[in-house]
Amino acid sequence: MRILAVDDEPEVVDVVRLCFNLRWPEAEVISAGTGQEALTAVEEQAPDLVLLDIMLPDMDGFEVCEEVRRFSDVPIIMLTARDAEVERVHHQALQPPGAAGAIAGGSASLSEPAARRG
Repeated sequence: MRILAVDDEPEVVDVVRLCFNLRWPEAEVISAGTGQEALTAVEEQAPDLVLLDIMLPDMDGFEVCEEVRRFSDVPIIMLTARDAEVERVHHQALQPPGAAGAIAGGSASLSEPAARRG
């Protein structure tokens, strides 16, 4: 199993890698720190799952998700440390595909650890 962890904070990627390696030692966790790196990794490395931070330095996770959906149906879990973004993910996830404001293919959402919230 190959997991792509997309986050600009290396500590978050380290925690993801540790968690997957503890539960599934055979899992390979690859990482990307920007939206563009994530798009390249999905195309070139074909992950089985993408954990995608919403707040990235070059584009937001929603944009990355939309672009990924143009060429891949890989499951995507959206990550965020902000309560307002969690609400946005939940609202958009409930919209029918193609509706204004719908997420283009996000499979689920998770809040990042409370210690990161500001």
